[in-house]
Amino acid sequence: MITELADPKYALSGKNKDAALKSKQLGNQCFSNADYAKALDCYTQALREAPLDTASDMESNLVVATLYINRATVLHKMSLIVECLRDCTRALQICPSYAKVKISFSG
Repeated sequence: MITELADPKYALSGKNKDAALKSKQLGNQCFSNADYAKALDCYTQALREAPLDTASDMESNLVVATLYINRATVLHKMSLIVECLRDCTRALQICPSYAKVKISFSG
């Protein structure tokens, strides 16, 4: 699992926004229930399914950036700090002005 987290080719291989959002919602539920391992799986699955437009589809890119931040939050809760920071970096690479990343780790 950790190897896949570090390899972007695994994280962004799918193209189904609806399936990605469904996995994200399940991840959100698991996170709310403090089931971090399951939330990590759900957010990772959502990243596999989420489309990333390398051109200019800001909405799709923001969805992917949000998934990375959600997963980073889970990784932080699991004390996987290097992986957490890696996902934060990915979110900022996709959406450089993504304020949630900057706020989350500024204090």
